[in-house]
Amino acid sequence: MHNFRWWSVFNKIHFMMGFMLCSLAFNVNAVVNAEKTRVVFNSGSRSESLSLVNSEKQPVVIQVWTDKGDPTVTPDKAQTPIVIEPPVFKMKPGEIRNLRLILLSLDSLPKDRESVFWLNIFQIPPNTVSQQAVARRLVLPLKIRMKVFVRPEGIGELKEADVNKMQFEVVGNGAEKNLVINNPTPWHMTLAGLKLGRADFSPLMVEPFSKVTLPIAAGLMLSDSILYEALNDLGTRLQGKTAL
Repeated sequence: MHNFRWWSVFNKIHFMMGFMLCSLAFNVNAVVNAEKTRVVFNSGSRSESLSLVNSEKQPVVIQVWTDKGDPTVTPDKAQTPIVIEPPVFKMKPGEIRNLRLILLSLDSLPKDRESVFWLNIFQIPPNTVSQQAVARRLVLPLKIRMKVFVRPEGIGELKEADVNKMQFEVVGNGAEKNLVINNPTPWHMTLAGLKLGRADFSPLMVEPFSKVTLPIAAGLMLSDSILYEALNDLGTRLQGKTAL
């Protein structure tokens, strides 16, 4: 019953936050930050850690859980093979806390490619402002989302040579052209930068052994090669260039 109360409190705030963000304009800064931008279970690993630091001068309550990619799924509804210890805790100002992510089973995951889940770090700073300042300041819960990659046996670390295996093709005629991106590798390729002449594309992630089609805006001058950047396990940008 104690855990259920935590879920209820966090869920209500979570759903209300989107409405308030749409109707109000204000600046929100994260109180707690993570040591890295992604968590990777390399082949054979069943446990990984992640350090959080409370860099502010106020305490904060934290709740963590994983989901399959839907940011609207609440902790009590999310089902993944990953559990986190501890799931709910309080951090003092300046405190560093280590989270332990435990992979319970690989049975439901594909054996020929990596799987991806999302880690949610939900934080609620206390409202320490005076009553006179309440009308001028709004304290909202903040949520950090980061990717969690799980690799089966035989799927090792993503290297720069693997990034260069990405395939690109421009299809279509006249004003209606598309860029087709093919990922023939077992890794999820996160493309942080993608440029084809004067055509710039938003960051995206291409799943293993799959294709993505992106529309190209009409009238842009294109080139005969595409420049792109893919993120590795450390979040470092790896440069790639491929002729079309």
